[in-house]
Amino acid sequence: MIATPHILVGAAGALKARSVGGALVIGALTHLALDAVPHRDYRLGALGGLVLTADLACGTLAVARLSGGSEVLLAGALGGVLPDVVGLAERALGVFPTGWAHATIHSDSRPSRWCSAAIQGLTAVTAVLVLRATAERAPRPGEHLEPWVASADDLLA
Repeated sequence: MIATPHILVGAAGALKARSVGGALVIGALTHLALDAVPHRDYRLGALGGLVLTADLACGTLAVARLSGGSEVLLAGALGGVLPDVVGLAERALGVFPTGWAHATIHSDSRPSRWCSAAIQGLTAVTAVLVLRATAERAPRPGEHLEPWVASADDLLA
């Protein structure tokens, strides 16, 4: 998946975290779960760096806006992209101690571009709605939210 859904879902997953460290781990696990979903990624060719920068900026700005300043949610967002950051560092250094785990979980199936865009777009929108509905209830370090089920009114408020 591209960075924005990873960032947003990592932050949304961190709503259940009790600490910054726990949020980081949850974010990384959401990354692996999303990579198991069939999707397409963009290439890191000539314009790929520019696209990646815009993608990272979009996801980061969205989480900054929706997190209410929660360090826990920001850590979840960071964890959401951490496996790809580690993978890029491993590729640059020519060592791959964790690359096998990331490559193993990654789906080999490649849906059409439109289908992939729809999957990733709906994933990002769902995470935004969850974050938006709980922004004022975001946990601070050491806090834990009680189980809560959103109603349609909560999501659209």
